[in-house]
Amino acid sequence: MFDNDATSCFDRIIISLAMIAALRLGMPRSAARMHSSVLLHMKYFVKTAHGISSEFYRVLRDYLLYGTGQGSGASPSIWLSLVIVLLTSLTILAPLAMSFADPWEDIFEERNVDSFVDDTSNGCNDGLQEEAMPYTELIAKAQVMAQIWERILYSSGGALELWKCFWYLLYWTWENGRLQLAMKVECPGIIALTSGHVPNYTVIPRLEVWEARRTLGVRPAPDGNYRKKGRISA
Repeated sequence: MFDNDATSCFDRIIISLAMIAALRLGMPRSAARMHSSVLLHMKYFVKTAHGISSEFYRVLRDYLLYGTGQGSGASPSIWLSLVIVLLTSLTILAPLAMSFADPWEDIFEERNVDSFVDDTSNGCNDGLQEEAMPYTELIAKAQVMAQIWERILYSSGGALELWKCFWYLLYWTWENGRLQLAMKVECPGIIALTSGHVPNYTVIPRLEVWEARRTLGVRPAPDGNYRKKGRISA
């Protein structure tokens, strides 16, 4: 399970690309032209407690501005139009997925990503194989998928905040005749990614299955606890 944290979602949108995504969903060409034209010619002033600045900044040929603005009411819809394309691209370029089925295999579900605004969680498992996949292979597959998502996001103007990303390995081991989720010391491994044009790799933090990271106000951990730290005993 890999949790991605994107940087400045609305502020990094490439307007022309976003308008193409909106046209794909049926947005009238005149509306797309009007919206992009407003952003192209808009003047930005700075407002403080001392008043509004007399100077302003705007888009110039040699000083391009990106994004649709954090306060714009259109930004969520524009991002949704774009992220649909990005997520579809991920399923094509990285068909590694998490597969789940009930014990009778009557109900089957497959997915490789969940998304909330610009934060996504993707992952992979060994599916419905009779024999468990080695944990080293699972880690390698997770790294491939995470790097592909970074490339897709970057190609659309976005970027990952690598130091905010994190991942879990859920791997079952036997302990005193009972199944337990393995700790890092039992199944060691790292995931390292590049970002943008920087060729250097950044090691992504790996959390223990009992370590929770705050997500939308709650702290869910894979072993079921909602505390910041603390393992639940079987």
